[in-house]
Amino acid sequence: MKEDQIHRVLFYSVTGDQEMLSLYLASDVVLDTFPAGGYINSLQAFSVGVPIVTLPSNILSGRLTLGMYQKMGLKDCGCVAKDEKDYVSIALKLAHNPSARAKIASRILASNYKLFNDQQAIIEWDRFLSSVLH
Repeated sequence: MKEDQIHRVLFYSVTGDQEMLSLYLASDVVLDTFPAGGYINSLQAFSVGVPIVTLPSNILSGRLTLGMYQKMGLKDCGCVAKDEKDYVSIALKLAHNPSARAKIASRILASNYKLFNDQQAIIEWDRFLSSVLH
């Protein structure tokens, strides 16, 4: 990283959910860690429409953000990288292109209800728990 760009990378020690939500609201883009990605962090970022750049791996914890994009019908939104070079390219594009970022954020906000209001998931959990109890 160039010396003049160092000031753009910030590290925080977050103490609570409200503080984390404030950081997401102030973020242009979130970088999903790999090979193991986020879950709660991805849900929080998606809840406020922040695009997440993800590089799916072969392990379950490295595919959760991809699964969320799929659930929202947004696998094609341009945030799912195919390799490390693509991951960096996507992150830089979103960081430097406000209109592309805004389009993706708008799509996330229009679709994130599929992550949080999934009646089918409730029905399946009810069916499963009922079958275990009987």
